[in-house]
Amino acid sequence: MDSTTSSTATKTIIVRHLPRHIDPVRIEAIFEAYGPLCDAYLPRNRDLHSRHYGTLRGFAVIRYVYAEGAQMALMHGPRYIYGKAVQIEMANGDRPHLAKMSATLTMSETSTKMSATSITSETLETLETTPQST
Repeated sequence: MDSTTSSTATKTIIVRHLPRHIDPVRIEAIFEAYGPLCDAYLPRNRDLHSRHYGTLRGFAVIRYVYAEGAQMALMHGPRYIYGKAVQIEMANGDRPHLAKMSATLTMSETSTKMSATSITSETLETLETTPQST
C-alpha cells in the first residue's frame, strides 16, 4: 500500500469470541506480532446481575499504528486463542483516539453549558419584560 492509501485505510480490527479469562496483556502481545499497536480495548462485563460480571465481554477492538498491521492481522492472525476459535474482522471505521474523544466531550459539555446559559438569559429577559399583575 502507498502512503495515501494507508492514511485512509482502516487501522482497526475487531476480534470476536475471545475466552473470558484471557489476559489483555497477552492479547496485545499476540497482535503486536503483526504491527505496532496504538491501543487495544477489551471491555468488561459491568452487568451486576450477570454471572460473568467483571470478566471480559469476549471481544477486543485493536487499533494499529498502520493500516498494514491491521491487514496482516486480518489475513494471518490466529484462528484459535487458548483453544477457542476466534473471528477477526476489519472495523467499519477506526476507533477514535482517547484524546479526540475527550476533546469531543469537552466541546459537547461546553455547548450544553452555553445553551443552558442562553436559556437562562432568555428566561430572565422574558421575566423582566412581562408585565407583573398586582
